[in-house]
Amino acid sequence: MAEQSALELFRLAVNAAQARDIPKARQLIQASIRKDPTNHMAWLIFASVAETKRNQLISLKKVLELDPNNKQALKMVRDLGV
Repeated sequence: MAEQSALELFRLAVNAAQARDIPKARQLIQASIRKDPTNHMAWLIFASVAETKRNQLISLKKVLELDPNNKQALKMVRDLGV
């Protein structure tokens, strides 16, 4: 079987998150990020399924490094009280 691309893994992660299968979404998005750490949307999805506030903040920081004006990431940071 062919190895999945970062984009395929990203799409599967989004589908899993929408289906509320958070552990599967987390696993898939982490695999996607390992293949393409420059995808700010993948980091944003990871922030939304992260297990801890610390991991959320790390992910959001990465989003903002890649896309400093990302409104969703800025809102999520504010919502976390940071």
